[in-house]
Amino acid sequence: MDYFNHSSYDALYITDDCEIGLDFNRNGKITEEEIVSLPNIRNFCSDKDIKENEKVIGNLSETEKLYFKIISKNFYKKIFLNALIRADNDIYTANFQKAEELLLENGLALPKDQNNPEKYKELILKHKNDAKNREIVLLNTKSLKYHKLNCQNGLKSAKKEYLFKDELPQKAKPCNYCFSTENFSEPLKQISFKENLCEKVSDYGNIRVFTEHGAGVYKPSTKCSSVLCKALKSEIDNSRQTIDMAVYDLNNMPEIVTALQRAAKRGVEIRVATDNDNEKNNTQTLQNIKTFAKDITTDKKPEKDANRLMHNKFFIFDGKKVWSGSANITNTGLSGFNANNAILITSPEIAKIYTEEFENFINGKFHSAKKSSEKQSVVIGKTELKVFFSPQDKVISQQVLPAIRNAKRYIYMPNFIITHQKLAQEIVNAKKRGVEVKVIIDATSARNKYSQHTLFRQNNIPVKTENFAGKMHMKTIIIDDETVFLGSMNFTKSGEVYNDENCIKIKNTEIAKNLKTEFLAIWNKIPEKYLKYDPSAESPDSLGSCFDGVDNDYDGNIDSNDTGCKAFRK
Repeated sequence: MDYFNHSSYDALYITDDCEIGLDFNRNGKITEEEIVSLPNIRNFCSDKDIKENEKVIGNLSETEKLYFKIISKNFYKKIFLNALIRADNDIYTANFQKAEELLLENGLALPKDQNNPEKYKELILKHKNDAKNREIVLLNTKSLKYHKLNCQNGLKSAKKEYLFKDELPQKAKPCNYCFSTENFSEPLKQISFKENLCEKVSDYGNIRVFTEHGAGVYKPSTKCSSVLCKALKSEIDNSRQTIDMAVYDLNNMPEIVTALQRAAKRGVEIRVATDNDNEKNNTQTLQNIKTFAKDITTDKKPEKDANRLMHNKFFIFDGKKVWSGSANITNTGLSGFNANNAILITSPEIAKIYTEEFENFINGKFHSAKKSSEKQSVVIGKTELKVFFSPQDKVISQQVLPAIRNAKRYIYMPNFIITHQKLAQEIVNAKKRGVEVKVIIDATSARNKYSQHTLFRQNNIPVKTENFAGKMHMKTIIIDDETVFLGSMNFTKSGEVYNDENCIKIKNTEIAKNLKTEFLAIWNKIPEKYLKYDPSAESPDSLGSCFDGVDNDYDGNIDSNDTGCKAFRK
């Protein structure tokens, strides 16, 4: 309850259901007879009234309901405290009619008689559209600490109130637990996935899709605790005959190496194709695997091809299952630190396609030495899959661009980097013909002079640059609740015509919708200011980046030694 003093009455309070207490007899107490509500309207304060209003305006999410409750209560305070409504001794007179009119006119109520509700519906829906732009927090009114909505410390508070973050009292301070990324007085702690809803597994029978948001995990870990890592480790442990793995980077994941070693001991044949840089770097992980793998091959290349990469991240298990996606087999890739996705497909047909590509590597054929073969669709239940490989299949030119041209409703792109000029222009063209486009890119990649996100913004395409400690590392396009592209290929010229990559085209409504939901969850976690401003990858802008022990911007300096973090460390 909120108490105020006022010239025409004392000790006014407004309950969470927006009932009004007026101390008419000025005895400093509110009796039952002095509690009133506005009889002719349904506001957005009580759950009962909201439920009735939803019959007219449609269902509201829990966050939207909370948003309406806050702005409604604030409006009640405003109209009473500013003396727009004056109370006489008879509290049942028409003096409260003005309050009802103001609430209706401001889109914060519907008439109970439901006459002409459409007149007010549009006003209400404007508020609904604004809800996504205001962050709501939970304030402990006794300690003046504010919390995220799911913070157990805040929910246990005896005295709490929901407020907009930008309207907090000046002395309010963030909870050290749930807002640790904003309180830089001490190093950040790793936060569990369940508390932050930062990962998702979607099961479609013979197809499983995994998503890691890259928000909420502020330091990479060598423990196999993410859904991606657990699923990959499980497939290694369940393999019985062969494991073929084409991986760009393989480092700092001891549980994966131990699982591979266990597999080798029980007779599983393990073959590895990796980028030549792995061998040059002579990582301990690769040295360990060499002790039990049947074959390890790298893309040894002439000087003219020195910048080409074996950039795949796929596994083939027993010739029956394929694991692929954007995650490197590293502590940043498999701990949830970076935003990644992966797919696990149980299909001998898909496994055969990947095995043919893998045999190229084992036979020393990388990059331009490979030849394209005719690609057939593989149908698994309700899902149609096509697999393409770079550089031989010209994936962007021959597959992605036509799909962009055919987009009708939306194109959502969570991507590490976008530099492909023809792709960028087709996305701009889609926006101009009315397709909704949203893009998320990595903070480091935004500093790349060839990044196309500036072109997007110039053409009114919303682009958010991530502000997490880890990378936005996905390489995904989601189109019209119908089509998804995902895999290891960045949407760059190198990704299409130089590197060894794989990209899966998925036609399935449910998969597209679920990945769209995950995209929007990440989108909503990134503040609106990063629609116009690119945060520095290693600075207080990128949450946790000054304490994670990672060279986030690849400048050779880490944490307090990095220029972006030095001033903040003083």
